[in-house]
Amino acid sequence: DAVDRIEAKWPGGGVVLEKGEEGWRLLEPLETPADTDAVDDLLSALKFLRADGFIDEVPPDAEVGLDAPAFEVELVSGASGEGEEPTRARLAIGATSDGTHRAVRGSVENALYQLGQERLEDFPRTVAAYRFKDLAEFDTSDAVRFELEFPAAGVDAPHLVTGELAEGGWTTTPERMAAGKASQMITALSSLTAVDIVADAMGDDELRGMGLSPPAVTLRVFSEGEGEQAALLAEVQLGNADPERGIAAQRSGDDVIYRVDYELADRIPISREAFMNRFQSSEETPEPAEE
Repeated sequence: DAVDRIEAKWPGGGVVLEKGEEGWRLLEPLETPADTDAVDDLLSALKFLRADGFIDEVPPDAEVGLDAPAFEVELVSGASGEGEEPTRARLAIGATSDGTHRAVRGSVENALYQLGQERLEDFPRTVAAYRFKDLAEFDTSDAVRFELEFPAAGVDAPHLVTGELAEGGWTTTPERMAAGKASQMITALSSLTAVDIVADAMGDDELRGMGLSPPAVTLRVFSEGEGEQAALLAEVQLGNADPERGIAAQRSGDDVIYRVDYELADRIPISREAFMNRFQSSEETPEPAEE
């Protein structure tokens, strides 16, 4: 909790993060909100980091990869009293020292430690990993209506599937969703986070190439209220889906292009075809309410 600033570097990149009144923000290489969970995970990994052993004979940095560390970080905490300098804690992870361990230097300059080489994976080494990637976040109990908007081939008006929550559960028109599918979809949307960022903005041609102009589906979730009185809890557009790279996505009012996990397709209809094949039902009864 005392850490105010984080400076992390790795070959070919790095980030500077700073904590403010509204939480963590990226300052470099761009100014944008940070992924609070990613920052918390980094700090937790550092807080509980323990060495596996020591390197008694300290070699030159070049021999153990500490001249160009695979990952290095400096944590800065505010001064505890007037006129005092901020507290700084440093860590640098080098190359393997014995085939299974990496050489590590902490804040003590003349001491070298050994750390299992797999522990490097605990420390993100892409800018996107530190960026804010939440596409939607709301309380599922607030959701009372949703819309699924699919582009309709050959006509201007899109095809719209709407869902309403009543005492008996969710009902949808004009097509009915299979039992449990609507609740499953709302739950998935309530904490939807991307796994990667593709670009901060794209032109129309690029968006078409990503399947986002028009999107394969636009998903909207509303709270209670009529017309303009109903609050929009979430609005997400999904595009091309790739099992390896994920599903292209955008958040309403945001130029950033994201990718969400491909497994999302099991819980959210990612296209009209997917809706008809995996989510639509011929059942005439509404989905039962959750206990």
